[in-house]
Amino acid sequence: MIRIVTLVLAAALATGCAVNPHYWHQAGRGQSDFEHDSAGCAGDAQRAPRGADMEKVYRACMRGNGWQRVKAATPIPDQFRGPESDEEMLAPPSPTSAPNEDDAAARCRLGNNWNQPRLKALTVPRVPEAPALTLTRQSV
Repeated sequence: MIRIVTLVLAAALATGCAVNPHYWHQAGRGQSDFEHDSAGCAGDAQRAPRGADMEKVYRACMRGNGWQRVKAATPIPDQFRGPESDEEMLAPPSPTSAPNEDDAAARCRLGNNWNQPRLKALTVPRVPEAPALTLTRQSV
Protein backbone atom coordinates (compact mmCIF):
# COMPACT_ATOMS: atom_id res chain seq x y z
CA MET A 1 0.00 0.00 0.00
CA ILE A 2 2.79 2.42 0.87
CA ARG A 3 4.43 1.75 -2.49
CA ILE A 4 1.21 2.59 -4.33
CA VAL A 5 0.82 5.87 -2.43
CA THR A 6 4.48 6.69 -3.12
CA LEU A 7 4.05 5.98 -6.84
CA VAL A 8 0.89 8.11 -7.01
CA LEU A 9 2.63 11.02 -5.27
CA ALA A 10 5.69 10.71 -7.50
CA ALA A 11 3.48 10.69 -10.60
CA ALA A 12 1.59 13.76 -9.37
CA LEU A 13 4.85 15.63 -8.76
CA ALA A 14 6.21 14.66 -12.17
CA THR A 15 2.99 15.79 -13.84
CA GLY A 16 3.12 19.10 -11.98
CA CYS A 17 6.62 19.73 -13.30
CA ALA A 18 5.53 18.94 -16.85
CA VAL A 19 2.92 21.71 -17.03
CA ASN A 20 3.57 23.91 -20.02
CA PRO A 21 4.67 27.43 -19.12
CA HIS A 22 2.93 30.53 -20.44
CA TYR A 23 4.38 33.00 -22.92
CA TRP A 24 3.11 36.17 -24.57
CA HIS A 25 2.58 36.28 -28.34
CA GLN A 26 1.47 38.85 -30.87
CA ALA A 27 1.91 38.22 -34.58
CA GLY A 28 4.33 40.59 -36.25
CA ARG A 29 5.80 41.96 -33.02
CA GLY A 30 9.30 41.20 -31.81
CA GLN A 31 11.28 41.11 -28.60
CA SER A 32 11.86 44.87 -28.44
CA ASP A 33 8.09 45.45 -28.81
CA PHE A 34 7.43 42.92 -26.06
CA GLU A 35 10.04 44.43 -23.74
CA HIS A 36 8.55 47.91 -24.22
CA ASP A 37 4.95 46.80 -23.57
CA SER A 38 5.92 44.44 -20.73
CA ALA A 39 7.93 47.12 -18.91
CA GLY A 40 5.02 49.57 -19.19
CA CYS A 41 2.53 47.00 -17.93
CA ALA A 42 4.82 45.91 -15.08
CA GLY A 43 5.10 49.57 -14.09
CA ASP A 44 1.31 49.90 -14.13
CA ALA A 45 1.05 46.78 -11.95
CA GLN A 46 3.58 48.13 -9.46
CA ARG A 47 1.67 51.43 -9.21
CA ALA A 48 -1.66 49.62 -8.64
CA PRO A 49 -3.41 50.37 -5.33
CA ARG A 50 -2.17 48.42 -2.31
CA GLY A 51 -3.81 45.01 -2.15
CA ALA A 52 -4.43 44.82 -5.90
CA ASP A 53 -3.33 41.65 -7.67
CA MET A 54 -0.33 42.91 -9.67
CA GLU A 55 -0.39 39.84 -11.91
CA LYS A 56 -3.99 40.52 -12.98
CA VAL A 57 -3.20 44.19 -13.63
CA TYR A 58 -0.18 43.18 -15.76
CA ARG A 59 -2.15 40.61 -17.76
CA ALA A 60 -5.03 43.01 -18.43
CA CYS A 61 -2.57 45.65 -19.61
CA MET A 62 -0.76 43.21 -21.92
CA ARG A 63 -4.06 42.03 -23.41
CA GLY A 64 -5.00 45.67 -23.87
CA ASN A 65 -1.81 46.09 -25.92
CA GLY A 66 -2.85 43.18 -28.17
CA TRP A 67 -0.71 40.40 -26.65
CA GLN A 68 -2.12 36.91 -26.12
CA ARG A 69 -1.01 34.59 -23.32
CA VAL A 70 -0.27 31.13 -24.71
CA LYS A 71 1.00 27.82 -23.33
CA ALA A 72 4.03 26.30 -25.01
CA ALA A 73 6.43 23.54 -24.04
CA THR A 74 9.07 25.19 -26.22
CA PRO A 75 8.37 28.78 -27.29
CA ILE A 76 8.83 29.87 -30.86
CA PRO A 77 10.95 32.98 -31.51
CA ASP A 78 8.01 35.41 -31.31
CA GLN A 79 6.79 34.14 -27.91
CA PHE A 80 8.18 35.83 -24.82
CA ARG A 81 8.11 35.23 -21.10
CA GLY A 82 6.71 37.86 -18.81
CA PRO A 83 6.29 38.02 -15.03
CA GLU A 84 4.05 35.30 -13.59
CA SER A 85 4.00 36.41 -9.94
CA ASP A 86 4.17 39.53 -7.81
CA GLU A 87 7.84 38.74 -7.05
CA GLU A 88 8.69 38.57 -10.76
CA MET A 89 6.81 41.83 -11.31
CA LEU A 90 9.49 43.62 -9.27
CA ALA A 91 12.34 41.89 -11.16
CA PRO A 92 10.91 40.64 -14.48
CA PRO A 93 12.49 37.56 -16.08
CA SER A 94 14.35 37.72 -19.36
CA PRO A 95 11.81 37.52 -22.21
CA THR A 96 13.75 34.61 -23.72
CA SER A 97 14.21 32.65 -20.48
CA ALA A 98 12.42 29.49 -19.49
CA PRO A 99 10.53 29.32 -16.18
CA ASN A 100 12.59 28.30 -13.14
CA GLU A 101 15.80 28.64 -15.11
CA ASP A 102 18.94 29.94 -13.46
CA ASP A 103 21.32 32.37 -15.19
CA ALA A 104 23.86 29.68 -16.12
CA ALA A 105 21.20 27.54 -17.80
CA ALA A 106 19.84 30.58 -19.66
CA ARG A 107 23.31 31.47 -20.98
CA CYS A 108 23.84 27.87 -22.09
CA ARG A 109 20.44 27.67 -23.82
CA LEU A 110 20.80 31.04 -25.50
CA GLY A 111 24.41 30.26 -26.49
CA ASN A 112 23.11 27.16 -28.23
CA ASN A 113 20.36 29.11 -30.03
CA TRP A 114 17.63 27.16 -28.25
CA ASN A 115 14.60 28.27 -30.29
CA GLN A 116 16.20 28.37 -33.71
CA PRO A 117 16.90 24.65 -34.33
CA ARG A 118 13.28 23.77 -33.54
CA LEU A 119 11.92 26.55 -35.73
CA LYS A 120 14.27 25.63 -38.56
CA ALA A 121 13.25 21.98 -38.34
CA LEU A 122 9.61 22.98 -38.61
CA THR A 123 9.93 25.48 -41.45
CA VAL A 124 12.85 24.50 -43.68
CA PRO A 125 12.41 21.47 -45.94
CA ARG A 126 15.23 19.00 -45.64
CA VAL A 127 17.13 18.56 -48.90
CA PRO A 128 19.21 15.40 -49.23
CA GLU A 129 22.87 16.03 -49.86
CA ALA A 130 24.29 14.98 -53.23
CA PRO A 131 27.10 12.44 -53.11
CA ALA A 132 30.57 13.93 -53.40
CA LEU A 133 32.15 13.65 -56.84
CA THR A 134 35.77 12.74 -57.20
CA LEU A 135 37.68 13.46 -60.34
CA THR A 136 40.47 11.19 -61.43
CA ARG A 137 42.83 11.52 -64.32
CA GLN A 138 42.61 8.68 -66.75
CA SER A 139 45.13 7.92 -69.39
CA VAL A 140 43.85 7.71 -72.92
